[in-house]
Amino acid sequence: MRFRTLIGVTLAIVVGFGFVFTYRTEHVENSPIVLGHGGMGIRSTYPLNSIESVNEALSNPIQGIELDVRMTTNGVLIAFHDQDLSENTNCVGRISDLESEYISNCISKTWLRSAHVASLQEIFSRIRSSDLHVSLDIKLEYGTAIEVRAMSEALKALTEEFREINFFIESSNVEFLQALQNTSIKADLFLSSQLPELAIDTAIEHQFSGIVVEMNSITESQISKAQEKNLFVMIWGCGSVFDNRKALSMHPDLIQTDDIWSMMRILKTD
Repeated sequence: MRFRTLIGVTLAIVVGFGFVFTYRTEHVENSPIVLGHGGMGIRSTYPLNSIESVNEALSNPIQGIELDVRMTTNGVLIAFHDQDLSENTNCVGRISDLESEYISNCISKTWLRSAHVASLQEIFSRIRSSDLHVSLDIKLEYGTAIEVRAMSEALKALTEEFREINFFIESSNVEFLQALQNTSIKADLFLSSQLPELAIDTAIEHQFSGIVVEMNSITESQISKAQEKNLFVMIWGCGSVFDNRKALSMHPDLIQTDDIWSMMRILKTD
């Protein structure tokens, strides 16, 4: 019995020290802007991009959130990742082929909780904050001239309505980002790419604010190179405490994380 007790105590001590070491605080000079991916992230009990996930994320001391954006056939911006609602909701059809009234009745589901599919206007009306940073990952369906113009106009109107929010807009479509530039939109424009060297050159050529790259597709030296050329660097793909540590060690300007809790512990943010 004493031996078993000793083993149990030893294991508890080892596990305790392991936890403390894994989630230890680090001093990070020039801490990046931390954004909750889709709100609380892919492991949240709430669906990505839902009002509930966003509210839960912003109950933590982070600087903002990232949201996926699609547009309905009547020009309403919807916070949703997939093209087709049948992937994760009780509705069917592509968002670009549907009107917002129909989509407002759709329910997005996770393994535990559900929430209705919301428009950006609805989300931002509930979370107005002068210190909030929001990165919008724009999902263009076809990239046609008509779609680019419609999306640009909708985003311009959104940023004017919510002037107190600091907007970043992400897209892999150079023509779309150029169209946004021509509207003089109040937002920082980021070129999304998995080819950092090409992204850096393209962003400089078109005078975009920065680049967005998945963490494992860019190196610390490439991040430094971009920053030396006055570009902001945003990285994503941080799903664990170990990913968060790696992301911080690379010194980007912005990090999208799916593990807000561990990031706050590492940075010791109250």
